[in-house]
Amino acid sequence: MNIRHALGLGLGMLWAAAAPAGAFERSDARLLVGWPELSVQYVPGGEAEIFAIVENVPANPGVLYVITWNNKGLSQPMGTFRCSRAFEVLTTATNGFYDILCDDSGPITGDRVSTLRMGADGAYHAR
Repeated sequence: MNIRHALGLGLGMLWAAAAPAGAFERSDARLLVGWPELSVQYVPGGEAEIFAIVENVPANPGVLYVITWNNKGLSQPMGTFRCSRAFEVLTTATNGFYDILCDDSGPITGDRVSTLRMGADGAYHAR
């Protein structure tokens, strides 16, 4: 295989890997980022990073929270939850990470309040 052919294959693979992003559409939703202290004990090089995606619906904006753990540049998802009314880090903890209050109550969803707790699998779960 010559270098031209290899370069063509490499670019083709790169294009194939990037193609799905073309299916995304522009949105008026806002993206907010926060770095709350979720770990009970200090972890050198580790920090929680939470993305809040806020829908652009004035009457009842939905908010989707994506919780990740970044350890020395390696990012690991810890859960995604819709908590449109409240998302609050609590003082109680499970498996070394603080619990989170998630409230997604509303006229359509009804009373939907849960506590997000860290599972043994390294992900938050609604309980």
